Amino acid sequence: MSLVPVPVCSGCGQVAAVSISCSTCCLLCCATCFGLTSSDFGGGARLLSLLSVRVCSMCSEPVPLTAPEQVEASPAVVPDEGATDSTEVSEEVPTAPSSNPEQTPTPAISESEAPSTAADKGIIGKDDQVRVPEPVVVKRERCWIHGKDLKLFCLQCDECICGECFLDAGGHMRHQIDFVEAVYKEKRAETERKLAALDEKVKHLKQDVVQVVKNLEIVEVAERDVLGEIEAVCEEAKEGIARLTGQRKRVLKIQAELPAKKQKLNEVLTQMVEKLPPEEFFKQQPQVEKQCDEISQCIPVSTFQPVEFEDIGW
Repeated sequence: MSLVPVPVCSGCGQVAAVSISCSTCCLLCCATCFGLTSSDFGGGARLLSLLSVRVCSMCSEPVPLTAPEQVEASPAVVPDEGATDSTEVSEEVPTAPSSNPEQTPTPAISESEAPSTAADKGIIGKDDQVRVPEPVVVKRERCWIHGKDLKLFCLQCDECICGECFLDAGGHMRHQIDFVEAVYKEKRAETERKLAALDEKVKHLKQDVVQVVKNLEIVEVAERDVLGEIEAVCEEAKEGIARLTGQRKRVLKIQAELPAKKQKLNEVLTQMVEKLPPEEFFKQQPQVEKQCDEISQCIPVSTFQPVEFEDIGW
């Protein structure tokens, strides 16, 4: 067994096939208690007039919400003091909601004195303190089910619907709906406010970025200074290593060349001994023996041991 919620009229207490929520007292009423007649259900055209009245007959001050198309089609008329019937609200120009409940309405304007242009409407509205909402042009699209213009917006489903979609019992009848133009204008204003707030934040961010750029320059200068110090230390270390190893390298190079020099000297001495006559040999012998002793003394056996890294003197 499943329970299905059924709307009950808050006025007569009966089950209502069509229930309308009052925007003032927030109560669900049937069409009779809401103040509508049977002629108000004559089709999609009358549905817009039905939706324009969002205040029930039990509330003292109905606030009509007329579509922007009706504002352009009808002259600016201010509701009379005695006009309290909700069925006549669809022919009136919407007024801004007043916070003072005791404010008396302005007398109605005759047809001959009604403004004929949009500029005249604005002047009359400014003088009488009646704000005429600017029409919002929205690109119309047709319903893919019923083929009618999507003039309504379901706030619960967050999608555009047509009048037939609203009248469909299994669709959006019990959902909260509004005109597409009104929702579009409200959501667009909300988006523009968010963009303005974002622009303000970006403006402050630009001021902070100036300091960020300065900090970046400071870091780059510090990096260059540290790298310069590291390079200077490296150059100094290289020069120290070169001084420590220079003398050792010169000695090792001389020792590396000694075998070749000794071999060449042996060859020269051998040729001299073989070719010199005895008298000349006796004269050159002391000099030859001296050179042999010098070569032998320059090659000590201990210097040819392997050199370790610690021997360099670092």
